[in-house]
Amino acid sequence: MSTCLNKEIRCPSCGVAENTKLWPGIPGGDEPELREKVLDESLFCWKCPECGYEMQLVYPCLYHDHKNGFVIFLEPNPKEPSFHKYDADIPTGTKKRIVTRVEELKEKVLIFEAGLNDAAVELAKIAVLKVVENRKQMVPQQAYFCRADEEIDLIEFVFYFEEEAEPLYERTRFELYRQTKAMVDNLKFKSDSKDFLSVNLETAQLMLEAVQSRGK
Repeated sequence: MSTCLNKEIRCPSCGVAENTKLWPGIPGGDEPELREKVLDESLFCWKCPECGYEMQLVYPCLYHDHKNGFVIFLEPNPKEPSFHKYDADIPTGTKKRIVTRVEELKEKVLIFEAGLNDAAVELAKIAVLKVVENRKQMVPQQAYFCRADEEIDLIEFVFYFEEEAEPLYERTRFELYRQTKAMVDNLKFKSDSKDFLSVNLETAQLMLEAVQSRGK
């Protein structure tokens, strides 16, 4: 399901309008060039041809990778979701996620391409986040999964801080993911639910609280 349309975008700086290509359907699994543009965010970048003003265009779109069995719906306005119109076209057993930011879309693509469980990744992220917060005495604005390599026992996250220009990359042992995956399995979390799921740090925190309450 590859869809592309042209829409007039007006520059908020100088007022010049330009027809711009948008992608409501992104076949990232079949078109490597589009996948790379998602991962480097260039698919969502717009630059005014007149004054050079740059901005990020975030609009409802569906990224799909049927080979790896997942779809991700980017919805910048979750109060008015429109993902249900795609349900009939999605094969049974496909992992379906909804995100609100381009960075979250990129993260989900990397997680599922690596064959990982995103709920377990979020639980691992919480553990690494606490280590980073304690060491720096600062709370990151954003935190994302970067990569994992089971053979060399590594999983890596990136953290962004408000007053620091450069992000912090933090690595830990892949064993942490194995432990959090076991927690997710014990909670019987269904990764391939028929519904579009929002799986993020808040979801992981609720899971962690459920695990802790069971232990009491």
